[in-house]
Order: sequence, then C-alpha cells, then structure tokens
Amino acid sequence: MIKTLQQALKMDREKFKVSRSVQQAIPIQRIWPDGVFQSGTKFSKSFRFSDINYAIASREDKTEMFLDYSELLNALDSGAAAKITLNNRRINKEEFEASLLLPMREDGLDAYRKEYNDMLLYREHPVGSEKAFVPDAWQFSQEQAAAHGWSGYGDSEYVPHVMRYYSGGGWFLGLFGNGQIVTIAKSQLGNEGGQKFWSWYGFSSREEWCACFVSWCADQAGMIQNGTVPKFSLCTEGVNWFQTQGKWKSGGSVPTPGTIIFFDWDHDGASDHVGIVENCDGTTVHTVEGNSGDRVKQNSYSINSPSILGYGFVYN
Repeated sequence: MIKTLQQALKMDREKFKVSRSVQQAIPIQRIWPDGVFQSGTKFSKSFRFSDINYAIASREDKTEMFLDYSELLNALDSGAAAKITLNNRRINKEEFEASLLLPMREDGLDAYRKEYNDMLLYREHPVGSEKAFVPDAWQFSQEQAAAHGWSGYGDSEYVPHVMRYYSGGGWFLGLFGNGQIVTIAKSQLGNEGGQKFWSWYGFSSREEWCACFVSWCADQAGMIQNGTVPKFSLCTEGVNWFQTQGKWKSGGSVPTPGTIIFFDWDHDGASDHVGIVENCDGTTVHTVEGNSGDRVKQNSYSINSPSILGYGFVYN
C-alpha cells in the first residue's frame, strides 16, 4: 500500500515551466483519434455516462448500479490516477411523463391515445430470476392493429429502440463493450415462436430462427449498419463471414459479452445453432439464444463443451 502511494506521488511530480506563449500554456502535447490526451508524462481519456436515474430506480437496480460502479473502480490499475465527476440532476417524474406521453384532446380519439400511452408506460415484474416487460410491445402492437384493421400500431419495437441508446441494465457494460446487443437480447426473453424475428428477416412462414434472432438483435444495436455483424439466416453463412473477416476463434476460447457463439450439435464441423454470449466467468459460458425450444432463453455451457464450434468476435 505504501509503495503504491509513493509511486502515485512520484507520478504527480513534474517540472513546472513558465509558459512563454499561448501554445505553451495549453498542457496538451498530443491528441489521438480515439480520444486519448497526452499531458506531460500522463495519458488520459474521459468517458461520459448519462441518463442514469438512480433516484427512481428499484432497490435491485440500485444495487446493480453500485456493483457496476465498484467493478469499474476495481478495474483501474493501481498506478492509474482517476478523476470522477458526478453531476446529479433530479428528474420530475410527472414532467418526464408529460413530455413523453400523448396529451388528451377530447376529440373522440383519446381512447387510442390512452392505449398508446399505456404501451409506453412499462412496468417491470419478476419472472423467475429474470425481468420481463408486460405487456410485450410487439404483441400489443399486433393485437391493436388487428383489432382496428390497421397495418400497424405505434412503435412495436419501443423497448429495443430505447435500449439501443440507453443500456439500462449494465451501464458500464453497455459502453465498454458490446453490452447493448446483450441488453436487447435479454429484453426478448420469453418470446415464443420467433415470428417477429423471422418475419423481420423477410420470411413469410416459420423458419429455424436462431440466426434471425441474432441478426435482429444486431440490427437493433446498430451493428449491421456499422458492419460489425452480418445479417444472416443460416448459421453456416455467419461462420463463413466471421472467418473471412478474421474475427473467428475456435471453441475453448474465452468470449466477451456480445460475442456471437456458434454451436455444432452433430459434431460434423458445420454450425446448426447460434446465440449471443451474455458473459463468461472463465469456466462457463452464459448465453441468450433464440429458437432454443422455440423460445428466447438463457443457457449455460462449459467453456470446453464439444458442442461449441467457435465464436464470431464483435469489434470494429
């Protein structure tokens, strides 16, 4: 502990020079494209986290936020100097809802506005050890469109669209990796039949939809648009793409959250199932998969499972 403190104090000791020009007064020697600044002998980078509503979060979410925050601090090297600025801003719940919801106008259409507002005002409830959104936005949209004879109703993908920009579950994971695709995938837990995924892909009837699910999640996270994940409906096509791009690693590797995991149930060298890595503790790989028993489910496998063909690593 004393050695660490002495090392930190030593790092802070720099020669002071009187500036003779405006350029010299700016203590920055170099700026890299990824946002790293060099000032003297130090290198620094800033991260900004916003829209973290701690005050109105549930006790469980507050605990998760605190643990994520602690994990971030513990991830810093003992010789690194960190400065954390907290900007607390209270949000009025009534004002926030007023800015989000459709106002009533007493013109005979308020019943529809209320239905749409109800779709936006989600409430979480526990299902087993996980959380689910009720009612499901996609199902609600389909029911309302069918009831009124319309081609569509509201934003059927409201939850993933919000999560695409606000990774509500794990804020640091969502910004320090590929946590957004994991968050989006988990928001679909419990979906049965996968119609929203295979119909989104363009199929008019049911197909084996595990790859469609992965592609849909990647699209919602903006990964297809930026070229980090392909749009594919066949597992073999996904494997070929990652191998061609040099982003493939064989089974037995340690994947990071958001990595695309490919399975080979028949052990014939060809992938026949795919999912998304939620996390890996070094011995067990935890996944979110579509078409697992015709549902979106969480599963776990030994990192050395012979059924894991390999991984498509997601990075730019």
